[in-house]
Amino acid sequence: MSGLLLAALLIIIPAAGTLIGLFLSQLEDSVAAEGKTRDWMLFILIFLPTAIISIVLLTYLRSSSSFSIAWLPGIEIGLHLNRTSIIFACIIANFSALIALYSISFMSFDRYRTQYWFFYQLTLAAMMMGIFSNNLFWLFGGFEVASIGAFFLISHWHRKSGDEGQKAGNAAIRYLIISICGDIFLLIGFGLILVAFNTSILGELFDKWVAVPVKIIGRSSTSTRSIITFFLVFGALIKSAQIPILLWPLGGKSKDYDLAKSPITVAAFLVTVTVGNIGLFILSVFQPIFSTTITEIGTGVPLFSAMPFVLVGWFAILTLIIAIALMLTADNINRIAISAAIAQLSFSFIGYSAGNSIGYASSIFHLVTSIPASIAVFVLMGMIIESIRIRNISRLGGLKNKYPSLFIFGLIAILSYSGFFPFGTHFSLDMIFQALLTSSIPSSKVILAISFICSILLIFAITKPFMKLFNGKFEGDLSTRQLNKNSISVELMALVASALSGFLLIFVGYPNPKFVSLLLDQKVFLGYDSPLFSNWLVSILYLILGIGIFISTMILYRDGKATVLDKIRNTKFVSFTKKFFANGMYLDNVYEASVFQPINFLSRFFAWTRIKAPFASIIWAVLALALLVSIFAVLGGGI
Repeated sequence: MSGLLLAALLIIIPAAGTLIGLFLSQLEDSVAAEGKTRDWMLFILIFLPTAIISIVLLTYLRSSSSFSIAWLPGIEIGLHLNRTSIIFACIIANFSALIALYSISFMSFDRYRTQYWFFYQLTLAAMMMGIFSNNLFWLFGGFEVASIGAFFLISHWHRKSGDEGQKAGNAAIRYLIISICGDIFLLIGFGLILVAFNTSILGELFDKWVAVPVKIIGRSSTSTRSIITFFLVFGALIKSAQIPILLWPLGGKSKDYDLAKSPITVAAFLVTVTVGNIGLFILSVFQPIFSTTITEIGTGVPLFSAMPFVLVGWFAILTLIIAIALMLTADNINRIAISAAIAQLSFSFIGYSAGNSIGYASSIFHLVTSIPASIAVFVLMGMIIESIRIRNISRLGGLKNKYPSLFIFGLIAILSYSGFFPFGTHFSLDMIFQALLTSSIPSSKVILAISFICSILLIFAITKPFMKLFNGKFEGDLSTRQLNKNSISVELMALVASALSGFLLIFVGYPNPKFVSLLLDQKVFLGYDSPLFSNWLVSILYLILGIGIFISTMILYRDGKATVLDKIRNTKFVSFTKKFFANGMYLDNVYEASVFQPINFLSRFFAWTRIKAPFASIIWAVLALALLVSIFAVLGGGI
């Protein structure tokens, strides 16, 4: 079967699933319409085949092909199959299926599951369309449809009474506004590509990038490429929430209209699998032109620039620091899981910022290994919500006595998330450090030092809430429910996927250069010091410090409170930090002044014009006449 046909099926099947879900919801059979039968049918008919097809598509990793037909004059619609699209499609299809399987249990009591499944599958189909598109128009269009689906998923609980429903709606609006900011940057970047290189086809762009472009700014072709790169990088970073001031998934305790107001399955689906990965995919698509060392044809001007990698690295570092700070200060377990997933995504961007072959391979490699670890954390928190219906850590504790099996699952999930040997995250994080060590990009060593410190802090940040949840005293007035078997099976699959990736790497003789060549289709010298560690200093130091921090945190929070740290908690610095992040870094004041107030002003203005339409029409007529007179006078035409 043709690889392009398989790629088309990955778009068609979830798109058809949106209609199938609507059809099943209209059946008169109450079991199929309202019970879990419909959900399982969607999983068996849609999500499972999509995951299987994506795995089969891996057999076409070494092939590259395109198919296109004319859609509008000068615009084609087509599919493009290459290594990057196949890897991302496999990641998205398989982990979307895993989260869909968990959604069957978590959303079982939701009255509006029909709407949930519709936008879930729409987002999945749109992501596939963007991934396999062969031109800029459909690349942008696919991801825009995915953003629309994400908007409705985030606002899924807007029907809740009181503030909760309103906050869910506000969270979706917040996401939409910030997503539009990223769209503007991408649109400008794509538009400049069309003007400068006269092509929208991705395959042609890579060939034309080395030719002299139409000079947009000044007389330098270098400045033209730089401005295009700037808009592409910023658009990609915004779409993946890697610019702290535009961090759409996270807010604070006081200003809490963020992704935590959506179902936890939505947060896991968007951050770890779909919308959160749009930016990294876009950077991966343009990685050949960002990293090229070829000189411009006819002029000999060098085309390589460190700017995109420096921008990606430093913004990812800032986002990582913010995510860790939110994990340390947040009480909402949804928000902790979201912060944890954002932090792991930031490490993929940090690997990309190394600007070399190992760095690019490590960014994709870490995405593959960290997603199951992040999903395991999401499902762990989701099972607590399912069982107790409480999201606030301060009201929970002592769960180890109630759910001993959940404590064991959580402990393995924390070890996997933290990057301990032999989990896959250990190897991918180690490769990121190696990529930064061997990088020639300016400030890469500083980024390595900061990311190393952050990786150690991240172990404390994820272990602390886990110990607070499971140790201490369980409040007697809280009702508990039995753990759902389906949820337990999803948690086990996520943990097995994370552990299996590590054991598989050991089995194939990691670090084998063939593994990296599979991702890059080129031979790469890894330069590792040992079979299991990239560097005797950095790797061993991380292992020793990481284990020390993990054990120390376990001991400190053995009672769930860590009373020995009370003096530190009472310091002004810690109090100010908690207040700062509880108020969402006060970014809502910026949003209010720059976005919401102008929108409210315009809405009031238009409401006034509707009421005062006759009077307003006279004013506009007079103003228009005065404007025409002024134009004639300036142009010397007289009246």
